Parts: sequence; structure tokens; C-alpha cells
Amino acid sequence: MFPNLFGEGNSADQQNDYSEEAQFAKHWGWYQYIYQLAKGEIGRFDSITEEPLYKCLTLLTFEKQKAQIEIKQAKRKQ
Repeated sequence: MFPNLFGEGNSADQQNDYSEEAQFAKHWGWYQYIYQLAKGEIGRFDSITEEPLYKCLTLLTFEKQKAQIEIKQAKRKQ
């Protein structure tokens, strides 16, 4: 339901991805998403984990797509 966050499943490419980003994601799993939603403020972690999962994943998808668009726009300006 959220392929922009999690990819299109466990393809061979994803399983054999040894990039720094992929290894970070594998190592930290859900913690990275909680950290992002809490904006790094550990005091907010508990309240974030009490939010509905769908609400959190929707916000994370929005933020990821927005960041991708902003990166593309910045590259075009260069």
C-alpha cells in the first residue's frame, strides 16, 4: 500500500542492495520512521507510536515524495 516507502516487495534487487542507504534501512528498520516522525525528539517517541499506523505512513509518504520533487527541482536549477 505504500510502495514509495517500502518498494514493490522483496525483489532480488532490493535483497542484494548493499548501498549505505539500504544497509542503514535494514539495520534501523522502523526506528528510522519513528525518529523522523518525532523529528529526533526522544520525548515524542511514545506519542508517535500511539498514532494510527496509516496516518503515520501517509505522512511519511508525503514527506518522501515532497523531498524527491524538491531535489529534482534543485538539480534542474543547477
